[in-house]
Amino acid sequence: MKCLVITPYFPPEVGGACRMLGGIADSLAAEGHSVTVLAFGSGSAVEKQHDDAANYNVRRVHAQLQNLKTVTAMGGTLGRLVARNRYDLIFCGTAYSSAALAYLATRLRATPYVVYSHGEDVAIVADSTWKRLLLKRALQGSKHTFANSGFTQEALTRAGAVDVETLHPSINAAPYLATTDERAERFAIFAGLSGRTENLLITVARLQERKGHDVVIRALPMIACQVRNVHYLIVGKGDQKPILDLAQELGVRDRVKIMESLSESDLAGAYRASTLHVLVSRADANNEVEGFAMVYLEAGAAGRPSVAGEQGGAPEAVIHGVTGVLVDPTSAEETARVIVQLLQDDVRRVAMGEAARKRTVETFDDSVFLNRIREVCSQHSRVQ
Repeated sequence: MKCLVITPYFPPEVGGACRMLGGIADSLAAEGHSVTVLAFGSGSAVEKQHDDAANYNVRRVHAQLQNLKTVTAMGGTLGRLVARNRYDLIFCGTAYSSAALAYLATRLRATPYVVYSHGEDVAIVADSTWKRLLLKRALQGSKHTFANSGFTQEALTRAGAVDVETLHPSINAAPYLATTDERAERFAIFAGLSGRTENLLITVARLQERKGHDVVIRALPMIACQVRNVHYLIVGKGDQKPILDLAQELGVRDRVKIMESLSESDLAGAYRASTLHVLVSRADANNEVEGFAMVYLEAGAAGRPSVAGEQGGAPEAVIHGVTGVLVDPTSAEETARVIVQLLQDDVRRVAMGEAARKRTVETFDDSVFLNRIREVCSQHSRVQ
C-alpha cells in the first residue's frame, strides 16, 4: 500500500497527538507499506535529524503558526503530491484542516481517505459557515472516521460524519512503567528541583489558555497555606510570560518552574518525581476543548493520579474517584480543595495512582490501537 499521512502534528514536536501520529507512520512503514508524511515544520536541525532517520519520506510545509496562509500552503503541496503520485490511501491526522484538504485534493484524483479526529479539530470551525460546510463534506467523503473519545464522536456526528468509531488513543507505557526513584532523583537534579519534590504538581501541556495552567497558578496560594513545600512544574511550549506574571502577582513565582520540552525518558522521570498530575482543561473562547489528552495515560502509567477538568473528553481518560478526580476547570477554589485533599491523603492518592497504572496498561495498549488503525487502512486502500 502506498499511503500518504497528512497532519499538522508530528514529531519531533512534542505532545500526545504528535507521538500518536508518529507511531501510526512508524507502524505502517514497519508493516512494509510505502509511507509519505506531509506535516508542518520549522526547519530546525532537530527536525531534520528526525526526518533523516525516519524509515519513510517526510515532506514539511514551513509554518510557525497555523493560519489560513500556512493551511493554504499545505493544501498546495498536498495537491501536487496527489497529482504526481497514485496513493492507495490518505490518512488524515485531523478533521480540520487535514480531512478538509484531503477532500479538496481528491477532487483532482480520486483517492480514498480515512480520518482521525481529536475534538478541537472539529470545534475550531464553529465560527465559520464555509469551514463547517467544507468539514461536513470532508467527513461525509471519508471512508472511515475515528474519534479519540465519545465526546469527540458526538461532535463529529453533529458536524455531519456518519458511522464514527471511537478509538481511544494509546501510549507505549514501557518507559513510564520502567522508571525508578533513582531516575526521578536524577531528573530533579537536572531540572533544578532537588528538595522541591515533596509535594510536586505537574502539568504537561502546551501553554494555551484552555489547558488551565492559570487556574492551577490561582490555586497555588490556597494550596500553599495548607500543604508545605508545594511546587508546580509545567512542561510545555508557548508564551511563558502570562503564566509567570500571574505567579509573580500572586506571590508564588518561586514555586513555579516551566520547561519547554523533555525527552520521553526525562518525561517519565518527571512524572515519577511528581506527586500529582494536574490538567484542568476547559473550553476556550473558540469552543476548543480537550478531546481526550494522552497525558492522563502517561501519568497513570507512571503511577500518578490526575486532577482533571470535567469538560470535554477528560472524563473518559480519568475515572472520577478511581484514577483521579474531576473538578470544575474554571474554579481555582475547587481545584485547590481537591489538590489539598489528595496531597494530604497518601493512602487514597497512592491507591488512585495504582488504579490509573492498571487501567492504562490493560485498556490503552499501543498494540490494540495500532492494529485497528492498520486494519482500517488496509480495508479502505485501493490495494486490498
